[in-house]
Amino acid sequence: MTDNRLSVTAVCPTFGRFKRLQDAIACFILQDYPGRMHLLIFNDAPIPLQLTASGDESIAVGDNAKISLKNIRPRFPTLGQKRQALADAACSDLIAHWEDDDLYLPWHFSTLIPLLQAQPEIDCIKPCRAWRATKPPEELKTGRWCGATYDGQMIYRRGTAIKYPDMDRRVPLSLIEDYESRGKLDFCYEVGPIDSSYVYRISDGLRHLSKLTWKQGRILSKWGRKNKDFGDGKPLLPDGKFAQWAREHMYNQFRLFAEGTKLKANADVAEAMSSRLMGFVEEASE
Repeated sequence: MTDNRLSVTAVCPTFGRFKRLQDAIACFILQDYPGRMHLLIFNDAPIPLQLTASGDESIAVGDNAKISLKNIRPRFPTLGQKRQALADAACSDLIAHWEDDDLYLPWHFSTLIPLLQAQPEIDCIKPCRAWRATKPPEELKTGRWCGATYDGQMIYRRGTAIKYPDMDRRVPLSLIEDYESRGKLDFCYEVGPIDSSYVYRISDGLRHLSKLTWKQGRILSKWGRKNKDFGDGKPLLPDGKFAQWAREHMYNQFRLFAEGTKLKANADVAEAMSSRLMGFVEEASE
């Protein structure tokens, strides 16, 4: 029997940020999408990161999922060039942005990819809204479900993206504008707060690249000082039982997020979202 599910590569540019990257990895492992998935991480920090204790550059973390980490020097001149290199290295039908400092709920791929697959005339899908969260992970505070660019949740067809000229100098917003101008973008308005799967973290104790629009040099220096978590030689992943590790790793943040929706949404939405996510995180505590 032919498997018609689209394969996806989640491309994750990073510069160290060991603890946040572990969150991103755990969120990937917990995706419930049944198709083939690959998390591809490019790290161009001066100190290399280690994926496993045995030094693996790539490892299967499930029947249909694998994770690869490449430490690359020298540093990419721009984030756009780093994203282009990731797109070029991907071997899948789709590419999904996977930020190293945000959260992706377990139904991210299984919600968005079927919507894209059902529309062959569309090349990119991106919900127009997302959840927000503030505070460091150990005291995560749920923010509003609101609209913004949120390019961290865009998923697009690899074959169309790599054909764009000068993409190496483009930020995701430019890519989104290109898709939109050609009628190839679905803003996916039907994805409501319950199915919304992207949690944009801000004011969480780290400097974010999205802040580098004012006096870039000075702010970039501050960003560098706050992003020097290179793991001290520890591996990002355990030796095995990846799903169990991922559930345990994300348990507290998912619990805090689920509880926080009760304060930020109407009762029906909050109850449904909390029930859905708590049903998942309670599995981690068993």
